[in-house]
Amino acid sequence: MKSKTYKKTLEALIKSAIYGNAKIFFPFLKKEDVSVTMYNKVQFYNFYKQMISCNNLNIRKDNYYKWGRLKIGYKNYLTLKIFNNTYKYPLLTFIIEKTNSQLILKLMPF
Repeated sequence: MKSKTYKKTLEALIKSAIYGNAKIFFPFLKKEDVSVTMYNKVQFYNFYKQMISCNNLNIRKDNYYKWGRLKIGYKNYLTLKIFNNTYKYPLLTFIIEKTNSQLILKLMPF
């Protein structure tokens, strides 16, 4: 995956999560170099929309994000956490793995 495509995909993911609009990220999710850990991309997208709806991300205007690192065994992952000023804990957490050819996304349920 090219660095430019990688950045644009992550920017779209951040923008869609902050504004609570999953449709922003949908065109990027359809690309071949983006992969998900669920059965398929449609299931990932539906789960993502449901998480946005449950957390009322589209209503809140004080959403922000933080990057982090997560080490599991010998692998290092990038984490993207979506917060707001009301709650102490993240509303959404993405675990992101970048390989030479793909961006692999995992959305944590809580």
